[in-house]
Amino acid sequence: MLKTKKLKRIWINGNRRNKIAIKTARKAVKLLQSRNVTLGVDGSFFRFRNKIELGEADAVLVFGGDGSLLHAVRGMKKQLPVLGINCGKFGALMAVDAEGIESRLARIVDGKYSVEKRSRLSIRADNGKELLGLNEVLLGPLEFGKIMRFELFVDGKKRFYEESDGLIIATTSGSSGHCYSAYGKRLDARERKFSVVSLNSFARRVKPFVVSDRVKIGARLHDKGQMLVDGKVWRTVKRMLKVEKARESALFIKAKR
Repeated sequence: MLKTKKLKRIWINGNRRNKIAIKTARKAVKLLQSRNVTLGVDGSFFRFRNKIELGEADAVLVFGGDGSLLHAVRGMKKQLPVLGINCGKFGALMAVDAEGIESRLARIVDGKYSVEKRSRLSIRADNGKELLGLNEVLLGPLEFGKIMRFELFVDGKKRFYEESDGLIIATTSGSSGHCYSAYGKRLDARERKFSVVSLNSFARRVKPFVVSDRVKIGARLHDKGQMLVDGKVWRTVKRMLKVEKARESALFIKAKR
């Protein structure tokens, strides 16, 4: 856990299509202003006369669901502590619920919180530009319904040859989502590991497994494929996918009781 401090400068982001998120965020703004916190709001969320820019904030509040939090983390040049306020149906990554946010937020502003590091993925297709993922990377065939043939390497050593519907490499944050539904190992947030799943293994040779997040994972494709990072960013993979732990972790604020 990282050292915490009172929050004096806060950036606010969220899902503009979610009425509950906007309503809850406006409540939070009133509370924070009453406590002399300097604020800035992302222009895509709602209009506000900003006093700071994102890079000047001590922390970021995200109102919405998991998708909103993933978007916010992806948009940071430098990772800041993030508090997710769940205003939707899916909030596995969110720390608190919208109901009763005023009392929880007051305590957090006063420094009564902890900051948890979450590993992110550094992903490269065919030695191209680095992409960063908080949850997972999904590798699949270029054409729907076709079997994907590939070899998987861990720290340069071949682990197996596989024929399946694809491959998921998930962080602790992503292990409770798509990975878990495909019978992958659900990891505790405090673990420094990746969960790896071959989807619908053709001969059921390969079982889901877990590796340290310090290893480098490579998949060499026999046919052109495609990847999807955190369900949002899509790229073609011609030959090789490389995945390792990103240099900078995501920082999640956890409210103390």
